[in-house]
Amino acid sequence: MKDLFLKRKQAFRKECVGYLRYVLNDHFVLFLLVLIGFLAYQYSQLLQDFPENHWPILLFLGIVSALLLAWGGIATYMEGPDKLFLLVSEEEVKSYLKGQTVSSLVFWTIVQTLFLLLFAPLFLAMGYGLPVFLV
Repeated sequence: MKDLFLKRKQAFRKECVGYLRYVLNDHFVLFLLVLIGFLAYQYSQLLQDFPENHWPILLFLGIVSALLLAWGGIATYMEGPDKLFLLVSEEEVKSYLKGQTVSSLVFWTIVQTLFLLLFAPLFLAMGYGLPVFLV
């Protein structure tokens, strides 16, 4: 069972890596570097000259937080015919799915936490403390 899902995972990753060279070509990577530099500069300028009205920033943070909660999913590598053909080893499939659920939960929790840590200076600049940011 582990070999089957490992082969599927490797095939999926191989397919994704094959497309990456088309997506991340030289010009797009250069554009992304310039865009990230521009966004970082604008973010630092926002923190230095923080506006008096916090409502647009709070609205933005609320929308981004809600979108981060909806982002992500469980990578099971299950296919349609598996419902029938893997029925004989149902317990192994259940344990595999539980493991994939836990690993996906941990991965997306780390990703969401890293994104929210980028917004920690905004919470501090608005005058909210660490407990409000953690909530």
